[in-house]
Amino acid sequence: MGEEADKPANSTADQGGEQPVHASASLILPGRILFACTYNSSRSPMAAALFRARYGEGRAAQSVGVYSGDTVEPLAVRAAAEIGVDLSDHAPQSFTDLETCGGDICDYDLIVALSPAAHTHALDFVRYTDVPVIHWPTLDPTKVDGGEDERLGAFRQMRDSLAVRIAHDFRVP
Repeated sequence: MGEEADKPANSTADQGGEQPVHASASLILPGRILFACTYNSSRSPMAAALFRARYGEGRAAQSVGVYSGDTVEPLAVRAAAEIGVDLSDHAPQSFTDLETCGGDICDYDLIVALSPAAHTHALDFVRYTDVPVIHWPTLDPTKVDGGEDERLGAFRQMRDSLAVRIAHDFRVP
């Protein structure tokens, strides 16, 4: 049993399409992880920052979107800052931007898609590689209506659910 036994299986249509792939046990903590969402302006940068804050030393976490948003969502910056995580310098980028800047999708040990669009796009991007993709359906707080308090609450909920998932789903080898 080599390294392949430690990697989660790719999500495929026969596993229910939009259903996330869950390992029965925690995943081995990847050295390089890519979080992906739709616009790379709240969910995936938050996940990458939380991953770095928790596992930092010797681990690399980046984020991309199917599309690149204009800026990081101010309420995401605020929700992250509440727990000592800084998103203020994040510059949204897409899968295409990642490649254009010399990034190679094969450099990653795992891709975690946080939206259905990112899941589909990531699976297409890695189709000729052995990079595993898992899907963590995650609330898009930008879609929540209401006043600033309600909207900030949605960003906090997204932040907290990602923090729990990151802490629960990965184990140090």
